[in-house]
Amino acid sequence: MNPYILLVKQAIENYIKEKKIIFLNRPLRIIEKWLTDAKTRGIVGLKLKPIKELYKERLLLYKKYADITINCFRKSNREIIQEIIKKLK
Repeated sequence: MNPYILLVKQAIENYIKEKKIIFLNRPLRIIEKWLTDAKTRGIVGLKLKPIKELYKERLLLYKKYADITINCFRKSNREIIQEIIKKLK
C-alpha cells in the first residue's frame, strides 16, 4: 500500500473513534480551483504526486469512512450546511 494512503488511513481511523466524519464530496475540478496555493498548503503527498492521483486514492478512503456524505455539486454553502444539519438530526 502507498505510504501516504497508509498515513491518511491511520489518521482517519484514529479520528473516527471519537468523531462523526462528514465527507463533502466535490468534483476534482472544483477542488483544483480552490487549491491555487496547493504548494504551500501542506497536502501530504502533493510533492510526489499530482492532485488528480491523490484525489483518486483518497476518495475511496473518504467514502469508506464517512458517516455522512454530502454531494456538494452545484449546491450553495447554505444548502450544504442545511443538508448537514438535517442529516445530523
